[in-house]
Amino acid sequence: SRQASPGTTQKPGDRRPNKFSTLKRAGNKRPALRKTVMQTFLRYNPVRFAMKGADEVVPAINRLASAFSHVVLTQDWHPAKHISFADNHAGRAPFDMTTLSYGEQVLWPRHCVQNTDGAALHRDLNVPHARLVIRKGHHVEVDSYSAFMEADRTTPTGLTGYLRDVA
Repeated sequence: SRQASPGTTQKPGDRRPNKFSTLKRAGNKRPALRKTVMQTFLRYNPVRFAMKGADEVVPAINRLASAFSHVVLTQDWHPAKHISFADNHAGRAPFDMTTLSYGEQVLWPRHCVQNTDGAALHRDLNVPHARLVIRKGHHVEVDSYSAFMEADRTTPTGLTGYLRDVA
């Protein structure tokens, strides 16, 4: 069976944004900061997701975010039966590859399940002026990597509209 490497953070052929992305609208001098996936599960499960030193970046996120008036956080928010979880596919293991209706998909270990401590944002994240939290991966049948578009490349998350209308 095909497998992604354990440290894989994107699907083959995908070009996803870095963990920290600065966004700027054309004609708008006010930049916005987007922060991605600083969640409890990803920090405390090093066997499943190697996030060595993850706690060390939180103070930098807090400092960086304080320089922006428009801060958007993203949060993985998967239902228990999410299509990307390996244990929801009989006989499959984490990091196996599968083909879904929208293309190739890494099967991940169960993570960031809705309403669990593992889905919580990092306890030391201090960005009280964040204006929006985009919850990604909440559709049972579609994974999500981008803060702008679900993995099916047709379902928007709402971030584009927010930046256009508010930022």
